[in-house]
Amino acid sequence: MTFDDALTAFLLSREAINCKPRTLDWYRQQIGRFHEWLLAQSWNGSTWLQPEVLEAFLAAERRRGRADSTVRARHRGLKVFFSWLKERSYLPEEVKNPAKVVKLGREEREEPRYARQTEVTALLASIEPGDWLDLRDRALIMLLDQAGVRVSEAAGLTVADVDIYKRTVYVRQERSKSGRGRRAPFKPSLVLAFLSYLDVRPDVGPWLFVAATGGHRTPHRGALTDNGVRQMLRRRCEVAGIEYINPHAFRHGLAMRLLNDGKAPTSVIQQVLGHSSESTTRKFYARWESDALVDAYDEFIGRADDR
Repeated sequence: MTFDDALTAFLLSREAINCKPRTLDWYRQQIGRFHEWLLAQSWNGSTWLQPEVLEAFLAAERRRGRADSTVRARHRGLKVFFSWLKERSYLPEEVKNPAKVVKLGREEREEPRYARQTEVTALLASIEPGDWLDLRDRALIMLLDQAGVRVSEAAGLTVADVDIYKRTVYVRQERSKSGRGRRAPFKPSLVLAFLSYLDVRPDVGPWLFVAATGGHRTPHRGALTDNGVRQMLRRRCEVAGIEYINPHAFRHGLAMRLLNDGKAPTSVIQQVLGHSSESTTRKFYARWESDALVDAYDEFIGRADDR
């Protein structure tokens, strides 16, 4: 079996167990990059199964300036791939999974970008209440900020997914990263923004956030794409005179606000963001800032002392 054949069979097996297209693309990218490097280095036969070869590949990725998170993604994807080859007996029994042999050490984590309320306020203030496109962008930014939905989840919403009365949007199972549908709540202020937009929204299909043709104000018969959302945010942030806020930064910002300002339990934040486990929320999203931690301590220690 060639490497190409093995990769094709592996991806088919992932599809059979209902991996999402985004996950399949991720595996294809991580494993495919290793294959490209092998071909460039003229590795052949079974030499690519040696841990030293994998180490050479990861070192080459670091020399190319790849971030630590990217190198770890390569390692993670190959680890699953090699394990699958072992399970299917495509590798000799005496051959160990090289990705399990190679240890990467402690992970280097950069502080994630998160949207601060001063930035969001400036961004919204810069959008004049003009035509349908302005009202669309305003409602979309408020949704990202208040509901913490992922960019793909926001782009995939239909008008029917919005419940004005319960103040929730329904993230459908096929759009959710966890594979489970959920209702994401939002604040009363978004109700008015939604109603203003829906009143002038072009009637060109079921999608909530309608795309514009060529970036102009003519509606397109389709949904605004993930990349379209990012382009809109870059344009709007530039007009507002603030640093670019990527869609995921709103999600991080909501988690930080709920924890530090609202003192919300991480279990609540987990449900709002739609994480599969509370540990993901604690590890990557909801982090205490020093002043807020002291305030929370004073509040809760006061309760304890009063008992």
